[in-house]
Amino acid sequence: MCLVEVQNRKEIFEKIIPFFNENSPKIQSRKKDFELFRQIAGLLKKDSVDLQKIQGLKKQMHWGLAAYGKSVSAVGIPSSSKE
Repeated sequence: MCLVEVQNRKEIFEKIIPFFNENSPKIQSRKKDFELFRQIAGLLKKDSVDLQKIQGLKKQMHWGLAAYGKSVSAVGIPSSSKE
């Protein structure tokens, strides 16, 4: 598993989003998360940032993890309840 963390807005818009537009995630939950991420990124480009809308979109992310007994912070690490 590969984990990449990017906090630079320019790289998000110029590298991350174009990469995943061309290389769509295969797992449905990750496709959904990417679409939500792309919507959030689009909101950040506006002059007035709607933090409530961003928070609402963020809460919708990672819905596929619960089926595997994982939390957002535990992706790629076995859940303690499954050990």
